[in-house]
Amino acid sequence: MDVHAARAPTCDDVLILRADLDADPFIFLGAGSIAAAWYNFPDFFPFQTAFAEALPTPVEIKIEKTKKKKGLSKEENRDTISSQHLQVKRSWENPGVYAWGSNSGRVVAPDSDEQVIKTPRRIPYFDGALLRDIKLDRNFGAAITENGDLLQWGAGFSTETREPTVTLRGKNLKSLAISQDRVIALGSNGKVYSVSADKESQEKGAKVSESSWIPFLSFNSEISYRRIKPKSLGWIESVTEIACGAEHLLLLTSAGRLLTAAASSEGFPSRGQLGVPGLVWETRPEGPYDQLHEIPSLRGFNITAIAAGDYHSLALDREGRVHAFGDNSSGQLGFQPSNEITYVDAPSLVPMNSLYAGTGQTPTVKQIFAGGNNSFFTVDATNVARPGGDVKPALLGRITADTWSSGQGILGTLGNGRWTHIQGIPSKLKALSGLFEWNEINNSVVPIRLKSLSVGSTHAAAIMNNVTEVRAGTFGAIDSENDTNWGADVVWWGGNEYYQIGNGRRNNMNVPGYIAPLDSGAEVERVGKGKRREEHRFQITPKHRVDVGGRRVDVEQRVECGRMHRRGILSDKLKVIGFDPTQMSQDEFIKHIKSSVGESDEQADELKAFCERCSYISINQDAGDDSFVELRERMESFITNDETQNRHFYMALPPSIYVKVSEQLRKNCYSENGESQIIIEKPFGRDLETSVDLHKKLAPNWKETEIFRIDHYLGKEMVKNLMTLRFGNPMFGAVWDCNHIDNVQISMTEAIGTEGRGAYFDDTMQSELTRPITTDLMQLLALTTMERPGSFSAEDLRQEKARVLRLVPPLDLKHTVIGQFTKSADGKHAGYKDEDNVPADSKCATFCTSVAYVKNARWEGVPFILKSGKALNESKTEIRIQLKDTTSAMLAHTAHNQLIIRVQPSEAVRLKMNAKLPGLQLQTVGTELDLTYHQTVGEGKGEGNGGEGKADIPEAYETLLVDALGGDYSDSVSEGELEASWKVWTPLLEKLEDEGVEVREYAYGSEGPEGLEEFVKRYQYQREGEVREVI
Repeated sequence: MDVHAARAPTCDDVLILRADLDADPFIFLGAGSIAAAWYNFPDFFPFQTAFAEALPTPVEIKIEKTKKKKGLSKEENRDTISSQHLQVKRSWENPGVYAWGSNSGRVVAPDSDEQVIKTPRRIPYFDGALLRDIKLDRNFGAAITENGDLLQWGAGFSTETREPTVTLRGKNLKSLAISQDRVIALGSNGKVYSVSADKESQEKGAKVSESSWIPFLSFNSEISYRRIKPKSLGWIESVTEIACGAEHLLLLTSAGRLLTAAASSEGFPSRGQLGVPGLVWETRPEGPYDQLHEIPSLRGFNITAIAAGDYHSLALDREGRVHAFGDNSSGQLGFQPSNEITYVDAPSLVPMNSLYAGTGQTPTVKQIFAGGNNSFFTVDATNVARPGGDVKPALLGRITADTWSSGQGILGTLGNGRWTHIQGIPSKLKALSGLFEWNEINNSVVPIRLKSLSVGSTHAAAIMNNVTEVRAGTFGAIDSENDTNWGADVVWWGGNEYYQIGNGRRNNMNVPGYIAPLDSGAEVERVGKGKRREEHRFQITPKHRVDVGGRRVDVEQRVECGRMHRRGILSDKLKVIGFDPTQMSQDEFIKHIKSSVGESDEQADELKAFCERCSYISINQDAGDDSFVELRERMESFITNDETQNRHFYMALPPSIYVKVSEQLRKNCYSENGESQIIIEKPFGRDLETSVDLHKKLAPNWKETEIFRIDHYLGKEMVKNLMTLRFGNPMFGAVWDCNHIDNVQISMTEAIGTEGRGAYFDDTMQSELTRPITTDLMQLLALTTMERPGSFSAEDLRQEKARVLRLVPPLDLKHTVIGQFTKSADGKHAGYKDEDNVPADSKCATFCTSVAYVKNARWEGVPFILKSGKALNESKTEIRIQLKDTTSAMLAHTAHNQLIIRVQPSEAVRLKMNAKLPGLQLQTVGTELDLTYHQTVGEGKGEGNGGEGKADIPEAYETLLVDALGGDYSDSVSEGELEASWKVWTPLLEKLEDEGVEVREYAYGSEGPEGLEEFVKRYQYQREGEVREVI
């Protein structure tokens, strides 16, 4: 059975069932079954513990009623008493392919225009079919038929053909691998074929001359393909295994040799994944670009298994050692990444032995798996005697089966229960480690190992090698009516943005979990319609010889997590239309795009291709509906063959015309067969009344799920990292409350003033005050104070933010300081009132600090100091969390611990601590742990990150627009959040208008109004370097 997944903007999943290929054909089936596992606990004492007090009254034992029914046959009774037995039987009776996840490339459901398939669904074309292998990308799929022919389908293969199509015939293929744009197939005779994923390239490319069984007769192949030919194979040596990344190919031979080659027509491997030091496009040897290379440093090693992630490679030798090479930016090679070089271009040993140092166990790696930016290792750890050890003699030689992972874990792909950006040192998957069960045949406790593990771009699935039973009711079996069949446990985890895990929900999972049986209708049939169904989990049917289509064949189910080898974040089909009153030609529009993007030699081809998908329409403001009709006709001109077209309207407009334009878009440009969405910018109103009014006017034409409200701060990397920092680090979670935190200051300040726009701000008096505070700072407040959401899904995240904002009472003028800047001390910068058309008696606020409280048990009494202003001494946005003083009189002169989260510029997390000053006396000194992103994690073109980058930090708007196009609303401000925020601020704004309020002056470039320092000290805020006495 096979499943596929991928990452932004889409990911496709497929589930297939298959059989081994020796003398018998491979078969893909549909369904599974269940087995129970017994877990052994060290030193388990099987007797009841004695207590001094009286034992509680025994609980009444209720015996479950039998599920057997009179008059049924033995097999019918098995179906009745066991859902697992029925799953196994259905899997044999109904061969096929189940698939789920993103369907953007029409791979998961070729006959459907649905964007996502939320739960397992059969692909009708494969009903009753026997398959040898299958692989899926979000844009194309490939499978091998029972007789060894290649099938291909999906929008990446052809937009005109929906059903799978036979492409490469007569090669007796047995297994597949896919790169970002090619299918690599291995024949039963060891020959390797490389086929384009694109039907047009197959038809137009050079055909291969093939020999016939008739002597001296040859003919051209039906499609264009390439042969990957090793030059130096031994007399009986052949290729036995293949693996592919986005751009590279690994070949394993029967002699234990590892060969590598380029596998993509679009990019040559340049991250060390070929394993040959210094090999890049410019230094490649003469000959075909996809010629094979033998890795010099692996000569003499007997390689037994290979695995490939998107840009990295793994090799396992006969001695159980793992050799890793390629991209290591996320630690996927199994050791810590370097800040200077993010890849390793020569095989390096993964230090697995160090993971068992001091445990009294000797590890041997048994299996390796890779995908996306992750690697997985299964280990047999054997108990051995050691000096001074206390291992019981009976346990010597006992084997524990463990599973380890490394790489990227922010979506839960590591499976270790944490949300981790980078995991260099392998981390144990506790859910898949140290498991045992009782083997009735051997009458012994045995470790539960993994049978297989499939890794997609962002999620993974593991099949356990637990005890199974498939003989009940089969030919020649000796059994009673109580004996039933069950299969192997299978679990899923990782990214689930496009429902690729198959549980029908969208939340990511950082620990392995089960899904429901594939055929839910079977359970209804088993228990009867209208009756309560039992909760069962899907399991895999193991290999067994059964009758399929009138013949005896060996069949089994398998799981395959598909990959998304991204060729770019944006789809190749995306069209961009500029729509504006400005008169501009197409050439001028393209010139404007190029100047904004910044053209480089490396991206020239990509930029050119993108610009070819961009066009411009000049609006005639007096034409009424006509301009919007022209826009609709332009969009419709891009539709071919009744394709689904999703339309996103980014309204970079003044708020005063949001409603008018949105009405025209709904009337004339709404997509009838796809999704439509408007994207609007803040401010979302001036107060509670205008915000609610805006929502009411948009609501008749646009659902809440069709409105994406952009607050660019939610797209900033450090803001997105805030949840990981909070919920992915238990040490912070333990102190994240009023018992440990003294106060929190959230600041968003600018070093520039109004720059000649003072009259605009004065006309809309609170605009500078309300826009940053009611959106940006309130969002930061919500992310800092909210409870852990049920998942990282948009629905759960936005509900938690709205919930905590509703617990913030309206702000009080007594806890607020309002300011306005005057000219700078050196006279170089004018004051606010010095600007043209600004009244001399203006009280427009250019600075505000106000104190908020959250009325719940976690934050009771903690002041949140919200600060925003212009023309201050520095531009920064940060969250500064000050912890309570130490209560120890021994360390009375120590400063607060502080956690500082710098959002911009120079994204950073700093933890200020106290330490002993070196020397003979006990003196304390302040120190800090510093995670400055551009130094530690990577640089990029994001704000505050100049220079060449290691890990590119995207601009906030890049992140938000990709989210909007992908339908991810987790960073869109919900209507509930807006309403709750405005309820906090509107009473204060009304008081500022109705009452005489003191507006304190401060010099341009200063730290703020006079008395500000005394104001914040009232709320326990302590300046850096200050120390309080501990009484």
